[in-house]
Amino acid sequence: MSSIFRRSSSAKVAGFTLLELIVVLALMSFLTTSVALSFRTPLQKARLDAALSSIQSMDRRLRYTAIHKNRSEVLLLDLGLSELRIVGSAQVAVRLPKGISISKVYVSRWAEESDRLSISYFPDGSSHSWSLQVSDTGSHFSRWLLVSGKTGQVSMIENEEEVADVFQLLAKGYDAN
Repeated sequence: MSSIFRRSSSAKVAGFTLLELIVVLALMSFLTTSVALSFRTPLQKARLDAALSSIQSMDRRLRYTAIHKNRSEVLLLDLGLSELRIVGSAQVAVRLPKGISISKVYVSRWAEESDRLSISYFPDGSSHSWSLQVSDTGSHFSRWLLVSGKTGQVSMIENEEEVADVFQLLAKGYDAN
């Protein structure tokens, strides 16, 4: 009976040691984490682009409505809620995605610091020129959206200095086109 439990010295046991398994698991978790982090930046930029696209769409809608209904329309920017709403329309509101916020707003000749701001669209489809900075709160990504009041032309700008230069020109009487 004792020969059943004995191993011969020439027989090898197949398998992995505990140390080998731990090393493989550590490598797999490192690779998984690095892959997940590599997707983070494109996702943040996509959320920022989606927010900017929603804001542009709201601007176009207000210009169109003001012209076709031949009346003034008002866009209300609520920085605290990160929301854009058409005044007088309970259904039409754009709330920015979670983690995206409106950081700063310029309208015509001043920088606005309050939490709520309104922009008027006139029956000819024009408005005051305005710009806002949209930021991802989880990262350092931000973009400026600049809207020409006369034409509604929209430009994406990377830094605030360029926006300030445009508004200085507006203060001198130049058009934002």
